Amino acid sequence: MLSYQHQRKMLHKLLIFFVLTTSFVLAERSGPYLGIGYGYGMYEPGNRITKVEEQPYNIRLTAGAYINENLSVELGFAEFGGAVLGYDLSNYRTFDSTANTTFDESFRVFSVSTLAHYPFYHNTFDVFGRFGAGSLGWRTSKEVANSETDHPVLIFGGGASWRMSDMFSMILGYDYYSFKLEGTNTSIGSAYLSFEAQF
Repeated sequence: MLSYQHQRKMLHKLLIFFVLTTSFVLAERSGPYLGIGYGYGMYEPGNRITKVEEQPYNIRLTAGAYINENLSVELGFAEFGGAVLGYDLSNYRTFDSTANTTFDESFRVFSVSTLAHYPFYHNTFDVFGRFGAGSLGWRTSKEVANSETDHPVLIFGGGASWRMSDMFSMILGYDYYSFKLEGTNTSIGSAYLSFEAQF
Protein backbone atom coordinates (compact mmCIF):
# COMPACT_ATOMS: atom_id res chain seq x y z
CA MET A 1 0.00 0.00 0.00
CA LEU A 2 1.33 3.44 -0.98
CA SER A 3 2.22 5.81 1.80
CA TYR A 4 0.39 9.10 2.24
CA GLN A 5 3.37 11.03 0.85
CA HIS A 6 3.54 8.82 -2.25
CA GLN A 7 -0.20 9.23 -2.79
CA ARG A 8 0.14 13.01 -2.59
CA LYS A 9 3.02 13.00 -5.08
CA MET A 10 1.05 10.82 -7.49
CA LEU A 11 -2.02 13.03 -7.20
CA HIS A 12 0.13 16.10 -7.77
CA LYS A 13 1.62 14.58 -10.94
CA LEU A 14 -1.83 13.60 -12.21
CA LEU A 15 -3.11 17.15 -11.69
CA ILE A 16 -0.13 18.59 -13.58
CA PHE A 17 -0.67 16.09 -16.40
CA PHE A 18 -4.38 16.97 -16.57
CA VAL A 19 -3.71 20.72 -16.75
CA LEU A 20 -1.03 20.29 -19.42
CA THR A 21 -3.08 17.98 -21.62
CA THR A 22 -6.24 20.09 -21.44
CA SER A 23 -4.21 23.22 -22.17
CA PHE A 24 -2.82 21.73 -25.37
CA VAL A 25 -6.25 20.93 -26.79
CA LEU A 26 -7.77 24.40 -26.35
CA ALA A 27 -8.74 25.82 -29.74
CA GLU A 28 -7.71 29.25 -30.94
CA ARG A 29 -10.16 32.00 -30.07
CA SER A 30 -12.51 33.17 -32.79
CA GLY A 31 -16.20 33.94 -33.06
CA PRO A 32 -18.83 35.52 -30.80
CA TYR A 33 -19.04 35.55 -27.00
CA LEU A 34 -21.27 36.73 -24.16
CA GLY A 35 -20.18 37.82 -20.71
CA ILE A 36 -21.60 38.79 -17.33
CA GLY A 37 -19.78 40.25 -14.36
CA TYR A 38 -19.91 42.10 -11.07
CA GLY A 39 -17.54 44.67 -9.69
CA TYR A 40 -16.78 47.45 -7.26
CA GLY A 41 -16.87 51.05 -8.43
CA MET A 42 -14.45 53.79 -7.39
CA TYR A 43 -16.22 57.08 -8.07
CA GLU A 44 -14.23 60.33 -8.25
CA PRO A 45 -16.64 63.29 -8.60
CA GLY A 46 -13.88 65.86 -9.09
CA ASN A 47 -14.30 69.29 -7.52
CA ARG A 48 -18.09 69.25 -7.39
CA ILE A 49 -17.86 70.14 -3.63
CA THR A 50 -18.99 66.68 -2.63
CA LYS A 51 -17.64 63.68 -0.84
CA VAL A 52 -18.35 60.03 -1.63
CA GLU A 53 -19.88 58.34 1.40
CA GLU A 54 -20.69 55.01 -0.29
CA GLN A 55 -19.02 53.72 -3.44
CA PRO A 56 -21.21 52.19 -6.17
CA TYR A 57 -21.52 48.55 -7.16
CA ASN A 58 -21.07 47.61 -10.82
CA ILE A 59 -23.04 45.12 -12.92
CA ARG A 60 -21.76 44.50 -16.45
CA LEU A 61 -22.98 42.67 -19.56
CA THR A 62 -20.92 42.21 -22.72
CA ALA A 63 -21.41 40.80 -26.21
CA GLY A 64 -18.53 40.66 -28.64
CA ALA A 65 -16.55 38.70 -31.17
CA TYR A 66 -12.95 37.59 -31.47
CA ILE A 67 -11.56 38.61 -34.87
CA ASN A 68 -8.55 36.46 -34.06
CA GLU A 69 -6.65 35.51 -30.92
CA ASN A 70 -5.12 39.00 -30.69
CA LEU A 71 -8.10 41.24 -31.41
CA SER A 72 -11.75 41.46 -30.40
CA VAL A 73 -14.57 44.00 -30.57
CA GLU A 74 -17.16 44.33 -27.84
CA LEU A 75 -20.48 45.98 -27.05
CA GLY A 76 -20.90 46.65 -23.36
CA PHE A 77 -23.48 47.68 -20.79
CA ALA A 78 -22.39 48.70 -17.30
CA GLU A 79 -24.58 49.90 -14.46
CA PHE A 80 -23.21 51.69 -11.42
CA GLY A 81 -25.69 52.07 -8.59
CA GLY A 82 -25.75 52.80 -4.90
CA ALA A 83 -23.35 55.75 -4.85
CA VAL A 84 -24.13 58.06 -1.92
CA LEU A 85 -22.58 61.52 -1.95
CA GLY A 86 -22.66 64.34 0.55
CA TYR A 87 -21.99 68.04 0.45
CA ASP A 88 -18.74 69.02 2.09
CA LEU A 89 -20.24 71.58 4.45
CA SER A 90 -16.83 72.86 5.49
CA ASN A 91 -16.87 74.82 2.22
CA TYR A 92 -19.95 76.76 3.28
CA ARG A 93 -20.08 79.60 5.83
CA THR A 94 -23.76 78.99 6.58
CA PHE A 95 -26.20 76.27 5.67
CA ASP A 96 -29.68 75.08 6.56
CA SER A 97 -29.17 72.35 9.16
CA THR A 98 -32.55 70.84 8.25
CA ALA A 99 -31.62 70.38 4.58
CA ASN A 100 -30.80 66.96 3.16
CA THR A 101 -27.03 67.01 2.71
CA THR A 102 -26.70 63.61 1.02
CA PHE A 103 -27.96 62.39 -2.34
CA ASP A 104 -27.73 59.33 -4.57
CA GLU A 105 -26.20 59.03 -8.01
CA SER A 106 -26.29 56.17 -10.50
CA PHE A 107 -24.84 55.66 -13.97
CA ARG A 108 -25.52 53.49 -17.00
CA VAL A 109 -22.95 53.12 -19.76
CA PHE A 110 -23.49 51.77 -23.27
CA SER A 111 -20.17 51.38 -25.07
CA VAL A 112 -18.22 49.87 -27.92
CA SER A 113 -14.62 48.79 -27.34
CA THR A 114 -11.65 47.30 -29.12
CA LEU A 115 -9.53 44.85 -27.13
CA ALA A 116 -5.95 43.80 -27.88
CA HIS A 117 -5.07 40.36 -26.49
CA TYR A 118 -1.82 38.59 -25.76
CA PRO A 119 -2.52 34.87 -25.19
CA PHE A 120 0.13 32.60 -23.75
CA TYR A 121 0.66 29.10 -22.40
CA HIS A 122 -1.24 27.42 -25.25
CA ASN A 123 -4.11 29.95 -25.17
CA THR A 124 -4.94 29.08 -21.57
CA PHE A 125 -4.15 32.56 -20.24
CA ASP A 126 -4.59 35.98 -21.79
CA VAL A 127 -3.72 39.55 -20.87
CA PHE A 128 -5.58 42.33 -22.64
CA GLY A 129 -5.95 46.07 -23.01
CA ARG A 130 -9.15 47.94 -23.81
CA PHE A 131 -10.02 51.23 -25.48
CA GLY A 132 -13.61 52.28 -26.02
CA ALA A 133 -16.18 55.05 -26.11
CA GLY A 134 -19.86 55.33 -25.41
CA SER A 135 -22.74 57.15 -23.79
CA LEU A 136 -23.13 57.54 -20.03
CA GLY A 137 -26.53 58.16 -18.50
CA TRP A 138 -26.45 60.02 -15.18
CA ARG A 139 -29.26 60.03 -12.66
CA THR A 140 -29.25 61.89 -9.35
CA SER A 141 -31.64 62.51 -6.48
CA LYS A 142 -30.09 65.95 -6.02
CA GLU A 143 -32.41 68.85 -6.79
CA VAL A 144 -31.05 70.10 -10.11
CA ALA A 145 -32.65 71.29 -13.34
CA ASN A 146 -31.77 68.07 -15.20
CA SER A 147 -31.63 65.06 -12.89
CA GLU A 148 -31.20 62.65 -15.85
CA THR A 149 -28.68 63.50 -18.56
CA ASP A 150 -26.46 61.71 -21.09
CA HIS A 151 -22.74 62.35 -21.53
CA PRO A 152 -19.99 61.02 -23.83
CA VAL A 153 -17.49 58.76 -22.07
CA LEU A 154 -14.05 57.33 -22.87
CA ILE A 155 -13.07 53.93 -21.50
CA PHE A 156 -9.59 52.56 -20.84
CA GLY A 157 -8.94 49.21 -19.23
CA GLY A 158 -7.03 45.99 -18.96
CA GLY A 159 -6.98 42.64 -17.27
CA ALA A 160 -6.26 38.95 -17.49
CA SER A 161 -8.37 35.92 -18.30
CA TRP A 162 -8.12 32.22 -17.59
CA ARG A 163 -9.62 30.00 -20.24
CA MET A 164 -11.15 27.14 -18.28
CA SER A 165 -12.37 25.28 -21.39
CA ASP A 166 -13.01 25.87 -25.09
CA MET A 167 -16.24 27.64 -24.11
CA PHE A 168 -15.79 29.28 -20.69
CA SER A 169 -13.35 31.88 -19.37
CA MET A 170 -12.96 33.75 -16.09
CA ILE A 171 -11.77 37.35 -16.27
CA LEU A 172 -10.28 39.76 -13.73
CA GLY A 173 -10.15 43.31 -15.00
CA TYR A 174 -10.15 47.02 -14.34
CA ASP A 175 -11.89 49.70 -16.42
CA TYR A 176 -11.59 53.47 -16.14
CA TYR A 177 -14.45 55.68 -17.36
CA SER A 178 -13.64 59.34 -18.02
CA PHE A 179 -16.37 61.94 -18.63
CA LYS A 180 -17.54 65.45 -17.77
CA LEU A 181 -20.39 66.05 -15.35
CA GLU A 182 -21.77 69.48 -14.51
CA GLY A 183 -18.73 70.96 -16.25
CA THR A 184 -16.31 68.97 -14.08
CA ASN A 185 -13.86 66.23 -15.07
CA THR A 186 -15.26 63.09 -13.46
CA SER A 187 -14.28 59.43 -13.47
CA ILE A 188 -15.32 55.99 -12.30
CA GLY A 189 -12.94 53.08 -11.90
CA SER A 190 -14.27 49.54 -11.82
CA ALA A 191 -12.48 46.42 -10.57
CA TYR A 192 -14.53 43.42 -11.67
CA LEU A 193 -14.81 39.66 -12.01
CA SER A 194 -16.67 38.31 -15.01
CA PHE A 195 -17.41 35.05 -16.79
CA GLU A 196 -17.46 34.68 -20.55
CA ALA A 197 -19.02 32.04 -22.81
CA GLN A 198 -17.64 31.72 -26.34
CA PHE A 199 -19.69 30.18 -29.14
